[in-house]
Amino acid sequence: MKMLPDTIGTLMHLKYLDLSSNDIKVLPRSITKLVNLQTLKLCECKKLRELPVDIQKLVSLKHLDIDGCENLTHMPCGLEQLTSLQTLTLFVVSKDLVGSSKHCCGLAELNKLNDLRGKLEIKNLAWLKDATPEFKAINLKEKQRLGGLKLMWNSEGDDGVDAGDDENSMDSLQPHESLKTLVVDGYMGVRVSSWLSFLTNLVDLYIYDCKKCQYLPPLYQLPSLRQLGIWRMDGLEYMTEGDMNDEISASLASPSTFFPSLRTLWLMDCHNLKGWWRSVDKGNEATTTSTISSSSSSSSTNHYHQHMPYFPRLASFYFRDCPKMTCMPLFPNLEQLQWGNSSLKALEETIEMNNRGGRASSFPSSSSSSSPSFSPPLSKLKELHLFGIEELESLPEEWFKNLTSLETLGIWECPNLTSLPEGMSHLTSLQTLKIRGCPQLKQRCEKENGEDWDKISHIPNLKISDSLF
Repeated sequence: MKMLPDTIGTLMHLKYLDLSSNDIKVLPRSITKLVNLQTLKLCECKKLRELPVDIQKLVSLKHLDIDGCENLTHMPCGLEQLTSLQTLTLFVVSKDLVGSSKHCCGLAELNKLNDLRGKLEIKNLAWLKDATPEFKAINLKEKQRLGGLKLMWNSEGDDGVDAGDDENSMDSLQPHESLKTLVVDGYMGVRVSSWLSFLTNLVDLYIYDCKKCQYLPPLYQLPSLRQLGIWRMDGLEYMTEGDMNDEISASLASPSTFFPSLRTLWLMDCHNLKGWWRSVDKGNEATTTSTISSSSSSSSTNHYHQHMPYFPRLASFYFRDCPKMTCMPLFPNLEQLQWGNSSLKALEETIEMNNRGGRASSFPSSSSSSSPSFSPPLSKLKELHLFGIEELESLPEEWFKNLTSLETLGIWECPNLTSLPEGMSHLTSLQTLKIRGCPQLKQRCEKENGEDWDKISHIPNLKISDSLF
C-alpha cells in the first residue's frame, strides 16, 4: 500500500490500526479524527517521512509503534499531550534547529510521557549542540517503566564534533535504574557517563561506534548484566581505568562481585585496546597489564596469575580485530570462543592461565560454587573458532588437554599453521572440524595420505578447503 485513503477518518470507533511494512510516505490528516484509536502500528514503513501534524488529537492513543521508520525526519509537536502513551518506539531529532518550525518538536515533548514502557530509540542526538536544558527536559530518570533505551548520536564529520557537547548531553540522559537494555551508538565523548555504573537492573549493554571514547565507568559490579557488547571503539585502550587490585580484592572476597551474571561478551574492532586494566599495582609507579604480560618469569607475574579475576558465568566470548590486546580476565566456564584477527599472545596467555588454573581452587563448578569438586578450566568449551591469526604456526598440546567437551573446531585464514597437535585424536566429543584458508594444513589433512589424517579421521564432519568461500 502506498497511500491511505482520506475516508480512514470516518471510522470513528476504530481502536487498532496496523499499517506495518507498507510503502506509505505520508498519512492523511483525517487520521487524527480517530479519537478512539489506541494502537497505531507503522513499524517498517521505511518510506514514511512524517507523522500527522495534529497528532495530539489522537487523545486515546496508547501505542505508537514506528520502529524501523528510517525515513522519518522529525517528530510533530503535540506528542507531549498524549499523556496516555505507553509505547513510543522511536523519537527522531530534527536536523533543523529545534523550534525553527512549528511542525517540528524538540526533546521536551518527551517530558511528561512518564508512562512509556517497552523500548525507546532516540535518534540524531548529535544535531543538538550545547543544548543541555533540552536534554534535561526529556526527564528519562522519571520513566521507570521504560525497559529498553537506544541513544543514537549519528555523528557526521567526526573531526568537527565537540566531545564536551556529547558528554554534557549524555550526562543529562540518565535513565531510571530499572532500565534493562541500553544501546549507545555514535557517541563522540571521551568518557561515558558514570551513571552507567548505577543501572543495577541492566541486563544488556551495547556500546558501538563511539570512536573518541577513552574511558568506561566500572561495569564489573553490575549484578544483572548478562550481555555486554563493545564494538568499533578506536579510542579505547583499557576496559577499566582503575587499579586491578580493587577488582581482585572484590573477586577474592566473593566471586559473585566480578561480572556475576555475565553470559555473553563481544569485544570487536577495538584497534587500540591493550588490556582489561590500565593499572595493576598500586603505588607511585603504575604497572600496566602489558608490562606484566611481557615478564612472565617475575614474581609479580606469578602473583598476578594467582589472583586474576575471572568471569564466573561467561559462556560465550566473541573477540575480533583487537590486535593490541595483551591480557584479560579468565573464563573457566566458557562454552563458546571465537578469536580472530587479534594477538596470539593474549590467547596463549589466557589459555595458559586457564590451564594452570590461575586461581583454580576458586573456580566454581557449573552446578554450585560450594560443590567439593571443580571442573577443569575450559573443560566446558564446546565451540572454538580461530581465524585471521597469521603468526599461528602450531597449536600447543597444552591447549587441548582439557577440551573434553569440544564439539566444533574451526580454523580459518591461518596461513602459517603447519600441523595439528597429537592431542586431537583424544578429543572424543569433537563432531565438526572446519579448516579454510590454511594451505599447509590442508595438505597435511588430506584423506588417507596426509601426515595429520590419523589425528582427525575419527571426526564425523570434516570440511577442509582452500578459502573461506
